[in-house]
Amino acid sequence: DMMVIGMGGITETMSKTHMTMWCMMNSPLMLGLDLRRVQKGDGLHKIIANKDLIDLNQDPLGVQAKRIYSTAEEKHPDTVYLRDNDRVDVLAKPLADGSVALAFINLSKEKKNISVSVDIDRILSFLGGKLSDREALAKASCYLVKDLWTGEEEKGTERTFTVNSLEGCDCKVLRITPLSV
Repeated sequence: DMMVIGMGGITETMSKTHMTMWCMMNSPLMLGLDLRRVQKGDGLHKIIANKDLIDLNQDPLGVQAKRIYSTAEEKHPDTVYLRDNDRVDVLAKPLADGSVALAFINLSKEKKNISVSVDIDRILSFLGGKLSDREALAKASCYLVKDLWTGEEEKGTERTFTVNSLEGCDCKVLRITPLSV
C-alpha cells in the first residue's frame, strides 16, 4: 500500500491529514506521487518532509495510535465500528520519551465548529500500560504542548487539550510532554 498524498483529487488539507494518519499508525511512508512535482518548500514538500510527523512514525516505542474519543461514540470509541464520517475523532499515541501524541481529525468534508476535548485521565484510561512513563504523565504539574504542523509550543498546567474548530478533512496534531512531577 502507498500514501495518496498529492495525487488526483486529494487536496493539501486531505494530504496533511493522510500523512497524520499514517504517522500515528506507524505505517510505512511510501509515497505514490511523482516526486518531480514537488518543489522544496511548497505545500506538498512541507507535508512529506515534516520532521515532527516523521518522528512520530519512527518512534522507537513502536505503539500504534488508538482512538480514545469520537463525537459519534464517546463511551467505547476504541472498539466500535463507525460508518458515519460526520464526526471528529481523537487518536492518542504513546511515545518512547513519555510523551503522547494527540491527533484531532475531522472525517467530514464540512467544517466542524465544535469543541472537542480530551484530558489526561481519558488518555491514561485508554492507553494504560502502553505508556512508557504513565506516572510522569499522570502526576505532571505542567506540560509542553507542541502543535506538530505549525511548530508552535506552549507550556501550561492545563490537563485538558481542546480543539475548537476544524476545517473539513483537516486535523490538529499535538505532542504532550510532561515536564515535572
